Amino acid sequence: MSTLSIPGGSFNDSLHEYRDDKGVWVPSLTQIISLCGLSNGYGGAAPEVLQNAARRGSEIHWLACSWARYGDVDPSLVTEEVLPYFESYKKFLSETGFVPDPDWIESPMVATVNGLSFGVTADVIGVRKPTPTVVELKTTAAESKAWSVQTMGQAIGRFGLHGAGQAKRMVVQLKNDGKYRCFVYENYAYDCSIFLAALSLVHWRLKHGQRLWEVA
Repeated sequence: MSTLSIPGGSFNDSLHEYRDDKGVWVPSLTQIISLCGLSNGYGGAAPEVLQNAARRGSEIHWLACSWARYGDVDPSLVTEEVLPYFESYKKFLSETGFVPDPDWIESPMVATVNGLSFGVTADVIGVRKPTPTVVELKTTAAESKAWSVQTMGQAIGRFGLHGAGQAKRMVVQLKNDGKYRCFVYENYAYDCSIFLAALSLVHWRLKHGQRLWEVA
């Protein structure tokens, strides 16, 4: 278990827990989405199925982020199972012209907007011809309507409330056939309003004594 000093506070990478610069727990973007009931369920999938999907997703994310940061990975870590997903990510990079910023690859931070703090770690932030772009990588088969809110929170965390409107936001769905699909979110005003409402609701619950860290 290790605690990292990050912009705005600290991050415990084992617990995936964020705290502000005073040591106070702050909800993560993922927890905000979940606590407000915005995320999709998994239809009663068996625990072993969920565990396997989580493991595979973590391996693919690690490979993709390592490739984005260093331009190379250890070939021995590219298993037959994850290879097509990894190839789909490289295909996305070559076909779209998206250039990752090495300083903003899985970089945790505590952001504050309207006096309300939240923890956020975007997968990859970079530039695409030549617009600042937030990219979230997914390996799930189905689209989630919460992705627009998730990328909105990531953009606000990185660029601020007003700067986020100048950034592009997209989810790249990596597939097991070596292909990918992009979901682009451009309705800044609407997505921003939903994110801010969710953030406000979670902080309202905290203010009124609900110990959300125990249920998030």
